[in-house]
Amino acid sequence: MKTHPDTERFARYQSVVNVLLAKDSFHKPDIYEALKDEEKAFIGRVISELVRDGYLTKAGLKTRPQYSWSAKKEGFNAGRWIDWKRTISITCLFLRGRGPRGVN
Repeated sequence: MKTHPDTERFARYQSVVNVLLAKDSFHKPDIYEALKDEEKAFIGRVISELVRDGYLTKAGLKTRPQYSWSAKKEGFNAGRWIDWKRTISITCLFLRGRGPRGVN
């Protein structure tokens, strides 16, 4: 049975976020090692989005930054955050005229 792309994307986000939540601080290679079957670019994008949204902080060397959860971690709801990312993604598709046929 084929899974829906949104379901797959949610599961990918969820697996990355779950690994990140288990650590107080980390370097990207640590996460790459923990998620060997996931694309490094996708892991990096999730980490960058969490930094941009203020949930993670980035410190240390530019060549090997260390990431840590900010104080916002206490209020972080992974499911809600991932769903918000899905909503933003769908909105962008519609704005680019790439939504489902007959809708835009």
